[in-house]
Amino acid sequence: MATAIGLSAANSDGSWSKAMSVSFQMGEADSRITALEGAREKLREMALSQSGAYVESQQILLDERFSESLRLLRSAFVSTRDEAVRVRTNPATQVTTLYLDAIVEVDTSVLRERVQALANSSAFQQDMEALSLEDRRIVDSMERLEAKAGKQGISGTLLADYKQVLVEAKDRVLQRVAALGQHEQESLLDKAQMGAGMLELGKLTALEKYYLDVIAPFVAELDLNAEIVSASPSHTVADATEVTVEMTLTYAPDQPVLGPHNAISSLRQIVNGDFWLPHQRTTMEALNLPAYDHWVEDTLFNMPLLAVVSVGNHQAYYPAFGNRGALESENNRKPWGYTLKHMGKTLPTDFKMAAEFTRGGYNNPVRTVERTYVFQIPNAEAAVITDVDAELRIIRATPEA
Repeated sequence: MATAIGLSAANSDGSWSKAMSVSFQMGEADSRITALEGAREKLREMALSQSGAYVESQQILLDERFSESLRLLRSAFVSTRDEAVRVRTNPATQVTTLYLDAIVEVDTSVLRERVQALANSSAFQQDMEALSLEDRRIVDSMERLEAKAGKQGISGTLLADYKQVLVEAKDRVLQRVAALGQHEQESLLDKAQMGAGMLELGKLTALEKYYLDVIAPFVAELDLNAEIVSASPSHTVADATEVTVEMTLTYAPDQPVLGPHNAISSLRQIVNGDFWLPHQRTTMEALNLPAYDHWVEDTLFNMPLLAVVSVGNHQAYYPAFGNRGALESENNRKPWGYTLKHMGKTLPTDFKMAAEFTRGGYNNPVRTVERTYVFQIPNAEAAVITDVDAELRIIRATPEA
């Protein structure tokens, strides 16, 4: 839920700007990043309702057929600056609200040129409609994801992680819209841009299938618990407390044979591009785009489902679904525990369900993983820590972090 207020306005020949404020009520599945994007979207809508009316008043574009493209086109030329963000939680209701103050600007001069191109160039119209379809796909993904998450009781943290991916995808669409120019004939560059659009559509579809067909059913059958079993002065680190935590991760599939098989089979289809693109008469595999294979290896195979055990800011990981090679030990501690790294080269056979969940065949109805993690916590931090946290997360590893 969001509310917005415009504080002041100023106009010039080439731009439109206004100081605005918005409040965005955060839901369980909203992270600070997704809540901030939601607040920015509300500010954009306010600005477009006014600057957009100005552009349309010039009678540049009258055909309602392009209304969706025009909406996306406007969004590409809206920016915010001088942002001030505050997050407050009501102690009585425990409702968290994000407040955003910013100057919202619309580049009306470039916007008028793009609208003119949209009205006059059939090629530009086709490009815009394709990008509008892609943008609509992102919104549809969010809506379907939230609906299914509510029915299955998927954790808010997992949903927030996926929402962040969609927010980044929307930004990429707007950047490509802003770069479009008027053209009379389709060039090689135009074809490359269209191929890039199909690639983005395929990646979004793959991510949605990965979340809904692989991760969500798997998470629904997992139970994660962690407890502190001991805390004592450290004998290896000065001015620190050694904290020992025991983690238990239980997998109890409703269908002991089909459950693991379906998850692995669904992942294989995503990796191979064996799925239909929405509103397109082709599969991802049929497009034969090497860039998709690279994306699978570089991004999808670096988005494992992890059991994350946290003591304050100190974390340990267990790969419920992913590549164990991405998790390393520190100071000769147990592997698959304390450090997550980006895998530059990963085979499909390396990205899989934890071996403990499949070892000995698929007929065992309940499979349990037990791990002991030892943390060295500085005494200043240990003085304010009271418990351990454990949650299932999809964490994306990048070369930079």
